[in-house]
Amino acid sequence: MLKKLKLILLGLISLLVLASCSEEKGADIIATNYVGYDFVREVTKDVEDISYSMLLKPGSKVHGYDPSSKDIRDILSCKLFIYVGGESDSQWVEKSILPKIDYSKTKVINMFTVLENNNGLLVNEEDPASADEEEDIEEGYDEHVWNDIDNALIILNAITTELKVIYPDYQSAFENNSASYQVGLREVDQQIIGLCNSKQKKTMIFADRFPLLYFVNRYGLSYDACFKGCSTQIEASRNSIMSLASKVEENNSKYIFVIELSDKRNANTILSVIRDDINAGRYSGEEPQVLTFYSMHNVSVEDFNSKKSYLDYMRANLASLRLLLE
Repeated sequence: MLKKLKLILLGLISLLVLASCSEEKGADIIATNYVGYDFVREVTKDVEDISYSMLLKPGSKVHGYDPSSKDIRDILSCKLFIYVGGESDSQWVEKSILPKIDYSKTKVINMFTVLENNNGLLVNEEDPASADEEEDIEEGYDEHVWNDIDNALIILNAITTELKVIYPDYQSAFENNSASYQVGLREVDQQIIGLCNSKQKKTMIFADRFPLLYFVNRYGLSYDACFKGCSTQIEASRNSIMSLASKVEENNSKYIFVIELSDKRNANTILSVIRDDINAGRYSGEEPQVLTFYSMHNVSVEDFNSKKSYLDYMRANLASLRLLLE
């Protein structure tokens, strides 16, 4: 009898454990994308009792993300929810989250709204620095607003302000952490400005999508790419490939670029065209090197686990620009 009671108790305990695991509490702060997540991580640094998470899995595709029922429950019970407000997340947020949210318990930051209120948006404008207008290139739209460091600072300040309201006991820590991060951001921004102003401008050739409209607008850079924006197209047209290969050869470019998480399919095709021209004596230059330029639309699993920051990526972009321009 005693043995049977012990077995029943063990079974009940197991059920309770399973139930508690299945209803595990979500994070205090939830961001849909990496940049929001990184800014929260920097501002709350060394404050151990605040949890935060990123909905988009590292290494996964941004477009087509569909929140699970647990994701929705976690967002509705968190203290601060941060989303971009662009085409990658606004539809499901407006449909599944905003109508159900209790704003007295959960604060919401929409990056687009924050920037619109601060005149930081350039979306739906044609970029005067862009090159050829191919039929398979989309209109000039870019939701990666954080690639203008002024915009990044505005978003960072908005996150800091909300966190100070939610956690008044940590206001001083948040202010100090945010101020320290801002120093680094302004420093790398000035370094990029100085580099671009002191060197002869060269066209950036992207054998990839192009989610960096805000970046090139800020620094007055020209570019050409397989696709504008974060196109859902995978393989560039032959006309686009040949046009980019010709531009590399005309400019004797030593580098071409892809964005993070690229499969480099189009880059390899361009290199193949240039290699054929070298072998046939049609081009006397060297085969260019492929460099990764970071838009921070998402990050790799390895970079996420090693806690690479927005500032780390901007410094990496600065190093790539130095190679191109010097």
